Amino acid sequence: MFAEQLVMRGHNVDVLTSCAQSFVTWENVFSPGRSEVNGVVVHRLPVTAPRDPVAFAALHEKILHDPSHATLAMQLEWLDAMGPLLQGQDAWLQSHAHEYDVAIFMTYLYPTTAYGVPVVRDLLPVVLQPTAHDEPPIHLPYYKSLFKMADAFVFLTPEERDVVRGVLGDEPDGVMSGIGMPIDEPIASADIFRSRFSLGDDPYLLYVGRIDTMKGVAELFRFFVEYKGHHPGSLKLVLAGDASMEIPAYEGFVHVGFLSEEEKREAIAGAVALVQPSPFESFSIVVCEAWLQKRPVLVQGYSPVLSGQVLRSEGGLPYTGFAEFEACVSLLLDRPDIAHELGESGSRYVRQMYNWNQVLDAMEKAIAIAQKKYSLRNQSE
Repeated sequence: MFAEQLVMRGHNVDVLTSCAQSFVTWENVFSPGRSEVNGVVVHRLPVTAPRDPVAFAALHEKILHDPSHATLAMQLEWLDAMGPLLQGQDAWLQSHAHEYDVAIFMTYLYPTTAYGVPVVRDLLPVVLQPTAHDEPPIHLPYYKSLFKMADAFVFLTPEERDVVRGVLGDEPDGVMSGIGMPIDEPIASADIFRSRFSLGDDPYLLYVGRIDTMKGVAELFRFFVEYKGHHPGSLKLVLAGDASMEIPAYEGFVHVGFLSEEEKREAIAGAVALVQPSPFESFSIVVCEAWLQKRPVLVQGYSPVLSGQVLRSEGGLPYTGFAEFEACVSLLLDRPDIAHELGESGSRYVRQMYNWNQVLDAMEKAIAIAQKKYSLRNQSE
C-alpha cells in the first residue's frame, strides 16, 4: 500500500522482498523474479532456508539474556537463524544500486535490513523506517552500528524516536510520520457480525491480532476472567485472529478466527472498546482502525507507544494492572457517552495525523534529508 501511494504521487518505486509469506517459517511460497503490482515493480528473491524454530529459540534465549555484551559472532549467528536470508541479496543490491535515487529500508530487526544497509550505504542515500520499540534485540551492539549508517529516519511515534535516540546516544536525523489510513472509510454495521457469531445484544470487548503470549493476551485473559468474577453479566471477550497459544475454555471467550477487512470493521463497530494489551509495539494500526470506526480503545499502559497514542489522541484509556483495567472497562460500560466521546476524539486524530498526504510529505522530506547527508558524506570522503 505504501509503495502504491508513492507511485500515485509520481515516483518510480521498486520493492525488493522475499518469496516467503510467513514471518514465522520463512518458507518460500511466491515465485522468484520480477513482477508488477499496481504500478510497483516487485523483485522477489528466494529464502535460502526456512527458520529452524528449535535452533533459533535456543540462540534467542542465550543472546538476549545479556544483549549488550553479545559478541559479534553470536549476533551474526542469531541474525542468520532468525532469517530471512535472501539468496543473492548482496549481489542484487550492489549491481542495481546505481538505478535508484534512494534506498528505503523498513523494520530494523531482520537480516534484509541488517545486512542490506551496510551493502548500499556507500552507493546511495539510505532512509530507515525502523519500527523500533524498547525490546531486548534493539540493545544488541550490531543495531547501534546499523542505525549510525542511516542517512535519515522515519519514525512512527515520538516514543520510537526516543528509543532510537537512546540506542544511538545522539539525536537521530529524520522526520515524524505515521501510517497512512483510509480516512474516508464508512462506519460499519455490526449486525451481521453479531448474528454470525451468536452474540445477540451482548456487550463485548474486542481483541484483534495474533493470539500470543508475547502480545499480552495471557494477561488479558486473566484480567477478563477476574473482571467477570467481580462483575457477573453478559460481557464477552471476542478474539479475532490466529491462535499460537491455547485459548482457555471459558464461556466469556468467543474466538472468531481470522476476519476479512470488512468483517473486522463490523466487529470493531459493535465493540464496547478495542483492547490492545501488547507491551511491545512500535505502532498499532488496529488502534487507528478502531478510531476510524469511532470506537474507544483500552491499551497496555506499560507500552510507551500505546500510552502516547492514546494520550495524544484522547481516544482511549491506558491501564496498568487489573485495578485500572477493571475501572476502565466499568467506566466504558456505565458511561456510553464517554465511550462515544473518546471514539470521536480518536477519529479526529487519525484523520488529522494519518492521512496519506501527510505521510507521503514526511517520507519525501526524509528522502531529501538523506540525499543531502549522503552528498556531504561523499564530499568529506
